[in-house]
Amino acid sequence: IPGFKFSSIGSNSPSANSYGYPYLYVADTASGGKFNALLSLGLRSYALPTGYAVISSNISMTTSSSSGGSIDVGVWELLVDDWNEQEVTWLESSSGIPWESPGASGTQDRVNLLSTSSVVANCCTVWNVTSAVQNSMRDGYNPNFMFEMMANSYGSTALFHSQQNQNPNF
Repeated sequence: IPGFKFSSIGSNSPSANSYGYPYLYVADTASGGKFNALLSLGLRSYALPTGYAVISSNISMTTSSSSGGSIDVGVWELLVDDWNEQEVTWLESSSGIPWESPGASGTQDRVNLLSTSSVVANCCTVWNVTSAVQNSMRDGYNPNFMFEMMANSYGSTALFHSQQNQNPNF
């Protein structure tokens, strides 16, 4: 995917991120804190002609590892398009620009829980993101997503391959 960016941000290191780490990490544990993964897809130049619509759009990622019981990860449509993958933290979308709420969890940071899927180790997880992709292609911005461990999965972690990984099943 040309122009994609990604990073994971965590409550236990609120001024740092995972830039350069070749995985997307999502977690919510007592010992490690909460980690949300951010993903942006460079689709701005793919505008929808008038009268056309996106019929279906999914994100599929392969799990590298996971721990915990039943693991459900939700994907939210992220409103902020100008977050910087090298500077984004639990507290800021870019250096000096705070999220409305820590972890990109405010109503000005994200909207629409798009999809929730169960995660299985060493397998594919698929989320339906049709509405976010259609909106972005119609309105001329990149679709941005935030992956978050759902409340029923507290105590769990999930590590997903990225295109930067040598085994990129992304």
